[in-house]
Amino acid sequence: MATIKDIAKLAGVSQGTVSNVLNGKGIVSSKKIVLVEDAARALGYTINERAKLLRKGSSSILALILPNQRDRQYIDFQISFTAFAESNGFEVSLHYSEDNSDRERALIEQVKSSMASAIVTFTCLGKQAASAYQERGFSTEQVLFVERRGGRSYIGFDYERAAQDIAERANTEQPALVTIVTEETSSQDEAFYKEFCRSLDPKIVRRRINTNPFSRKSKVFGVYEEEAADAMIVCTHLGLARECRSIQQCFFPESKSQIITLAPLGSLPDQDFQEYELNYRYLGRKAAEQILETMDGNGSKTVVIENSGFRTWMTSPMIIRGNPRSLRMLLLDAPPSFALQHLARLYCRYTGVAIDIDIASYEGINEILGSETAASRYDILRVGADVLSWVAPRMLKPLDEIDYDVESVFEAMVDGLERPFSVVMGKRYAIPISPSLQVLYYRKDLFSKTVLRRIYQETYHENLEVPKSFAQYNRIAEFFSRRQNPKAPVAYGSTLVLGKTPILAGTEFMTRYFSYAGSLFEDGLPKLLSPEAEQSIADILQLRPCVDTTLKWWTEAAEAFANGNSAMTILFSNFASEFFSKNSLVSDKVGYSMIPGGSPLLGGGSLGVCKSSRYPQEALRFIAWLTSDPVSSSVALLGGNPVSRDTLTNYEVIETYPWMEMLSTGFTSALGQRTPSQDNAPFNDHKFVNLLGNAVWACWYDDVSPRDALRQAYDRYCSERTEYTIR
Repeated sequence: MATIKDIAKLAGVSQGTVSNVLNGKGIVSSKKIVLVEDAARALGYTINERAKLLRKGSSSILALILPNQRDRQYIDFQISFTAFAESNGFEVSLHYSEDNSDRERALIEQVKSSMASAIVTFTCLGKQAASAYQERGFSTEQVLFVERRGGRSYIGFDYERAAQDIAERANTEQPALVTIVTEETSSQDEAFYKEFCRSLDPKIVRRRINTNPFSRKSKVFGVYEEEAADAMIVCTHLGLARECRSIQQCFFPESKSQIITLAPLGSLPDQDFQEYELNYRYLGRKAAEQILETMDGNGSKTVVIENSGFRTWMTSPMIIRGNPRSLRMLLLDAPPSFALQHLARLYCRYTGVAIDIDIASYEGINEILGSETAASRYDILRVGADVLSWVAPRMLKPLDEIDYDVESVFEAMVDGLERPFSVVMGKRYAIPISPSLQVLYYRKDLFSKTVLRRIYQETYHENLEVPKSFAQYNRIAEFFSRRQNPKAPVAYGSTLVLGKTPILAGTEFMTRYFSYAGSLFEDGLPKLLSPEAEQSIADILQLRPCVDTTLKWWTEAAEAFANGNSAMTILFSNFASEFFSKNSLVSDKVGYSMIPGGSPLLGGGSLGVCKSSRYPQEALRFIAWLTSDPVSSSVALLGGNPVSRDTLTNYEVIETYPWMEMLSTGFTSALGQRTPSQDNAPFNDHKFVNLLGNAVWACWYDDVSPRDALRQAYDRYCSERTEYTIR
């Protein structure tokens, strides 16, 4: 294998220079970086990752001992634990004990020799755990026990509460027999079993099947021996439940036993079991936080995470199947709508109510919303946040006039959604279903590449970092555009969506305007004759050599970024699921941040009940179901955005689309005032943004100066002012 000395000789530089380049230190000229990287590739040099970890020292390594790499709860835990640890500068070394005590002891020795600074473990050593780790040199502050107690520092779920909740269900259903399937090596299983027996009605016959990794299959057969016709099987984790279901289906198909199991939190329903859910991804995140806090000297502690429990997919009253009805819904052609189509089928299976869905383009849906005759064909209408104030009073039935507990829907929502997506002049008209926010997405692999960072610094005399202003954004876009920089690794530095119609260009204008000013109106008139407005158009025009001018809609911008053609894109978050499509070239390279200036535009929309609907209560019930958890988490996982606060602790969703965590506070940051009134009074925002877009088009396509284009827009607004409000 080639050595650093070999690379230095081929590149014609010193060994110290090679070391600095390979370790990513930005103190070498871009010319020498290129020489070293070319020489390393030519010689087939690869960095020894273990040696690299050891060079970093113990402060950068966290060890994680899991029982196995098969059961989903441990996979979920590991994903979240690793993500948080790595985001805080730590490497995670993974180890699997297979619930074998001798193997775990050997792993402790191995971890100690790797210079790990701390260890997080699902121990199988029972009462001997604390002493086993201390004897091998780990202090109390360096070990965190998860789920299975072993020392002072512990984190896990409330297994006694889980036992009580499941026993309560058994007491209600009164099965003839309850079989509890547990694992021998798990201390939390023992605690669960004792509390379950204490809470179970003494009239119900109970028995226990206690398994281990080596006898699980053979012992599960015992579950079905002398089984009662209405037996209930309770499993302490999903792997046991799946083993029971598999054996039941293969060998005891006549069995009608229901299976209740503790299970990792999921975002899609499971028809095989009744799941009592535990949020293992959240547990992994909190465990990583806890061990880092303990390492910082905050002391050992015990943390119990709240159980998610029985989350039902149908909380609303069932509709009588003997009287089926259908509801007709209008949706926008966007990724969340296709998720809603799938969930509508599930709702129909639960309730007998069919949801007939029409999908329309942005312009098509606004044309329908502009006609009471066209809109009256629907029970449920998708209304964009940009047209809510204009459309709602004419087309939608106020929610408080429908017999339904709508207050409970809003109580569970993410902060910042109700006013812009629901309320017009103090009345609620709609419920947000696909709220979105502008996010800056960038290629983190390009932004972190040593040679590119050095070349950028040499060119612009500033560090290459996520842009905080649009002036900086434009410089970076220029640097990454091949028409400006022939050596750029991508074709375009940015995307820019000028649209099939001017309204998208108007959105690009407002994106920049609100980085300079907080309001587009003053005394009822648009502030278009201002330096901020001129600079906003100038910012767009500076991107002319840096963008693909053929992009007409946000999906095309998302595809351009996903295909690896652009270094940056400012995109509404409900279009970003494209980054993880099967054809994406950037799925592991996406960085994200607040947009330059920190005042993103709101996007997406809400669902409201059409005034003419014959079934307003059923229509509202369906909308509320979509926004309830776990349904709303499923919508988010399938490409939507968070509506329920519960989604923000569902780390299957958050780690698939990590920017969603930023949205938890982002909606309250979208404070730009784009209408004359601050109380969301009716205003034809669609027409106004189209006016702004025409000004951008005039500058882009006809070379009109920004000042002249803005003057024309201002004069036109003044002459048509009455058309922007409802008379």
